[in-house]
Amino acid sequence: MDDDPAVRESLSQWLELADLNLRCFPRAEALLEALAAGEPVSVVISDIRMPGMDGLTLLSRLTLEAPELPVLMMTGHGDVATAVSAMQGGARDFIEKPFDPEALELKLRQALAGRRLSDENQRLRRRLSVRGLAGLLRGESAKIRQLREQILELKGHPARVWITGESGSGRTTTALALAEHAPVERRGVERRSIVRGD
Repeated sequence: MDDDPAVRESLSQWLELADLNLRCFPRAEALLEALAAGEPVSVVISDIRMPGMDGLTLLSRLTLEAPELPVLMMTGHGDVATAVSAMQGGARDFIEKPFDPEALELKLRQALAGRRLSDENQRLRRRLSVRGLAGLLRGESAKIRQLREQILELKGHPARVWITGESGSGRTTTALALAEHAPVERRGVERRSIVRGD
C-alpha cells in the first residue's frame, strides 16, 4: 500500500517476478474495506506517510482488528523515532526507501513464514482444545461436535451465555466446559454462565 503509483508499480513488478500474489492499494481505507469484505490477506506492506489515514494509524487499527496479520512499514522519510514508533506499534519490520527489492522480498518471505507458523500453531491449539473438550463433552454426534466448536469460538470474546435444557441434559457440564475452554482474555469483562433449573 502506497499513495505513489510509481512505487506500487515497481513493487508489483518485482513481487510478481518473485512469484508472490499481491494486490496494491492507493490508500489505507481501501485495504480496510477489502479486509472487511473478507478478502484473504497474509501480510501487509504499507507506506507510513500517506494522505488520509497514515501508515501508523492503519497499523494501530490492524493491531486491534487483525492482530495475526504481520505488517511491514516503509517510508522515504524514515528516522529512528519513526522506526521505533512503528515497531512499538506492532510492525513486524521497518523498511526505509529507497529500498533494495531483494531485501524487501526476504523480509516479506520471513513475514509469510511467520504467519504460516502462527496459523499452524493456532490450528494445533484448537485441536488440543477440542480433544480437551471431548473429555468433558463426550460423544461424537453432530450436535456435540457443533457445541464444542461453538464453545471454542467464544474464546476471548465477551459474552453472556444462557444454558437451558431438561434436568440431566448436561447444563452443568456445558457450563464447566465454557469456564475451562473459553475464558475471557480481556480485563474488566465478566463472563457468567447461567444454568437454569439447577
